[in-house]
Amino acid sequence: MKVDSASVIGVEADRLAWAVRAHFEELGVTLESFSSRDDFDRTSQIAEQCGLSSFDAVYVAFALHRGARLLTLDRAMAAAAASVGVVTLPDTTFDASSDPN
Repeated sequence: MKVDSASVIGVEADRLAWAVRAHFEELGVTLESFSSRDDFDRTSQIAEQCGLSSFDAVYVAFALHRGARLLTLDRAMAAAAASVGVVTLPDTTFDASSDPN
């Protein structure tokens, strides 16, 4: 039987992921999946409409998905969050007229 290295690496990555998940659960931290097609589409839409990177947009989209507040000092992310109805902490309400850029 031939086993390629990609298969071995995949199995090891799965084991590591489960070990990390178990460790977080021991600490009382719940990990949640955010990987549906709708989640991806919403993240892409926020990134495109608000001029955010996909990395930043996923934080906004996840807060929107969970109905959570978003902790950020990033003005662009705070503005994007406000535009989709996500409350930010600290209160970083964005006023376009005061933007120095």
